[in-house]
Amino acid sequence: MPYRGPAPRGVEVDCLGIHTPAAWLDPHHPGVHERTDQDRIIETALPGLSEKLLELGDLVGAIEQAGDRFTLIELGAAWGVRTVEAAAIARQLRPEIACRFVAVDGQPQHHRWLAAHLATNGVDPAGVTAIHAAVSHDHRPVLFPDLAGQLGQGKESGEAAVRLRALSPAEAHQVLLSLVETGRAGLADPYAVGDRVRSRDWVLASAVTIADLLALAPPVDLIDIDIQGSELAAVTTGLPALDRACRRLHIGTHRRADHDALVARLDAAGWRIAYAFAPKQTHDTALGPLRTKDGVISCTNPRLTPAADQ
Repeated sequence: MPYRGPAPRGVEVDCLGIHTPAAWLDPHHPGVHERTDQDRIIETALPGLSEKLLELGDLVGAIEQAGDRFTLIELGAAWGVRTVEAAAIARQLRPEIACRFVAVDGQPQHHRWLAAHLATNGVDPAGVTAIHAAVSHDHRPVLFPDLAGQLGQGKESGEAAVRLRALSPAEAHQVLLSLVETGRAGLADPYAVGDRVRSRDWVLASAVTIADLLALAPPVDLIDIDIQGSELAAVTTGLPALDRACRRLHIGTHRRADHDALVARLDAAGWRIAYAFAPKQTHDTALGPLRTKDGVISCTNPRLTPAADQ
């Protein structure tokens, strides 16, 4: 699996050979990419025990266990990070399999980058349904951060990254007018990431639910969820549809209480929890210590997954 080959200047290349512009990636978000300042040949390695390795493990397992078609829904897709990884793994492990991807993200810049990322990495856009929307528990529009024009726009982690600050009455009046007229808040809010300060505006994004998305392509082999604090409400309301039409879940969690509540609700619904590592902790595992930034839950649906594959 590890990639050996050319790495153009200004591009980060991971162990699957996926090329991503370095400017898209947040240097404060842990990665396993090889960054180059000049064109050269590189040889990558599999990541060590990390959130990234767990994500890749669920992709490999879901692809190996799929029938003659593999379907992935990626929620909080950014520029199709997991979608492109899945396509690369499928090409290596099961080149004969047909793949369908649904990539959902509410950040306008990420949605625009998706097409470029697919093209750069040889993923046929005909097999990808790209949806510009926020994932929520209902269909009310969501106020969503727009980081257009900023460098290093990786997936921001945690509730503070996606919460609008308190507004004065005068500001609130102007924001409401701007939202009605343009769909944008018209703000340039500063916020800190590590030792840097960025600015962002806010846009109104349409909202979709997990049940909506499962209706597009049932059954689904894997849903990968990284929706920055909205996962508890979205998964809880989507559980009946998930029980019927999803084989495996990989969920990023961002608050300890939400993480624990999700584990309890999935377990009560009969899902088999493969592992559940809470956010912002060091966990002792059989493979050594695992330090989490986001939490992670991996589970399978016994109603749709043969016991031998769980």
